[in-house]
Amino acid sequence: MTGRPPRALFCLPGAHTQLLVGTRKSRARIALNVDGQLVAALFAGPEPLALKRDLLATLPGADASAA
Repeated sequence: MTGRPPRALFCLPGAHTQLLVGTRKSRARIALNVDGQLVAALFAGPEPLALKRDLLATLPGADASAA
């Protein structure tokens, strides 16, 4: 990964970062957790990504194990 690390982009210097890269579809998912809770997420790909609205409404602030 080049440029600024995800912790710096979200101003979360103490966050634990999880990165999942799908090489087949060139997609990346980054999750940042603080004290076991999801506090930020970034989804990136070469085209717009469709995400379920109900999924996004329930994840931020939830226990990381539920994510």
